Amino acid sequence: MVHPLSNELKTARGKRWVYLLKSVYKDVAPVLAEKAGKIIKYKNGVFTPFDVAVLAVEHNLCFKHCCQWLEDQCVIPVGTYEKLKDRGMGFQAAMQEAEEYVKSISAQSGAE
Repeated sequence: MVHPLSNELKTARGKRWVYLLKSVYKDVAPVLAEKAGKIIKYKNGVFTPFDVAVLAVEHNLCFKHCCQWLEDQCVIPVGTYEKLKDRGMGFQAAMQEAEEYVKSISAQSGAE
């Protein structure tokens, strides 16, 4: 589910950004939490930064917002994004890899 306002959220500033953030969050955060729960169950309790990146790509969000929203939904520990950043995680590379993965999955399901 890509929220119709998620593209605009990436470039908006000020009050418009706050409005868009609230609008997108209200609709997307519960969906993220539900999908993350399914991933965790499927992977026997494992949820990786790559999983966060895939969810971010699927919902057209940046990695940071996706992490923070999953924290807010109590899916991952608070401070996860900051810990990954402090450890030198390459967010751009992770998002690019996740984007390629999501495209390959989409291509496979389109071919079936």
